Formats: sequence, structure tokens, C-alpha cells
Amino acid sequence: MFFTKVMQRLFYCKIGYAILVLVFSLPVYALQDQESDIAWYESFFQEEKRNTVENALSKANSKLNQAVKQQDQIAEAMALKEIALIHLTRTFNYDSAIKFLVQALAIEDLLQRKDKLVFTYLAIAQVFEKVGNYPKGTEYLKLALLLNESQHNRAVDALILNELGKINASKGQ
Repeated sequence: MFFTKVMQRLFYCKIGYAILVLVFSLPVYALQDQESDIAWYESFFQEEKRNTVENALSKANSKLNQAVKQQDQIAEAMALKEIALIHLTRTFNYDSAIKFLVQALAIEDLLQRKDKLVFTYLAIAQVFEKVGNYPKGTEYLKLALLLNESQHNRAVDALILNELGKINASKGQ
């Protein structure tokens, strides 16, 4: 009798442990995905280890063509965003950057990918900051912050708040 009760409790503990591991590991995967998104996004703003602009655009356009061919809308939106970020940070063609970002935004909004939309809003805010439209930049950063509330990712919050700080510093606030 005593042995049976011990085994039952052990069994319940193992089930409870398995459930805890499962529940607490799910957000970790989401967090890792967001952290890799942050690293990917920030890589466009770093000067070192860059390919030529032509090479970077060629690779990004290849990714876009492949995504369209495979009807992979998430990959298509990422490729569009990559092209936009190259235009933002390397060619300084802000009209092209915003055009590609709006296309990515439409896809991500349609797919309801809030985790990806946050970075699109961040990039749009960067475009507005570069052209000196700080109120619009602030507006898109606030949208990104609001959207990130449901994701509960503090690292992304820090990135957004850092960008808000840069805009406020540029405005002298």
C-alpha cells in the first residue's frame, strides 16, 4: 500500500514536471526567435563585414523571388524587409525603403504576425527619422511598442525605447 502511494506520487510528479517543462520552454523558443530577429535587424545598422550593396541587393532579391515562387508569404515579407533595410542603410533611397516596408507590412498584417510587424514598424520609424519627420517616427515606434506588449519581449521593448530616446535626443527633448 505504501509503495503504491509512493509510486502514484512519483508518477504525478513526473507528469507535473513534464507539463512544467513544456509550459516554460514554449516562451523560451519564442524569446530565442525574437532575439535572432533583433540580431538580424541590428545587423543592417552595423558597418563591419558588409558585402557590396549590389551583392546584398542581389541576394535579397533572390530570396524574394524564391519566396514568391514557393508561395511562402513569411519569407516574402522578410525578403521585402531586407531589401528595404538595405535601401535604408546603404543606398539611402528612402522612397524605395518605404515602398518595400509597406509591402512587407501588408503581408505581415494579413498573416497577423505581430512578432514580425514590430520590426517593420521599427524600420518605418527609422525611415521617418532619417528624413527628419520625427513625429511620424515617434508614432511608428509607439505602434511597435504597443504591438510588442502582447509579445512580452523586454529585449524588443528596450530596442524600441532606445530608438525613441534617439528621436527625442535629435529633437532636443
